[in-house]
Amino acid sequence: MSGGMVLGQGATAMDYVIRCSGFPRNDGFERICSERLTSGGSCANVLVTLSYLGVSTSLVAQVGEDPLGEQFRRELIADGVCDQWLFVRPGGSTMHTYVF
Repeated sequence: MSGGMVLGQGATAMDYVIRCSGFPRNDGFERICSERLTSGGSCANVLVTLSYLGVSTSLVAQVGEDPLGEQFRRELIADGVCDQWLFVRPGGSTMHTYVF
């Protein structure tokens, strides 16, 4: 894509991805096999994929002024997505999800 850029707007989230052997029964437990924290959000995920394919991308979104927001920005930049339009909400919290 010469000279163009894909600009995406969407929610941002940091995902706690937890791999487990199954869901616990009522009042039960289940073994957690692994966990990791990674940036996510549908729009951001699409932009990262496009970036890996060589397309210029930028995300219009907002994160909180917290460690999760800082990590989101670092990972976005590392994945090749422009952060020019990623805004920080002073005193805000970055959305996070738990993915099982």
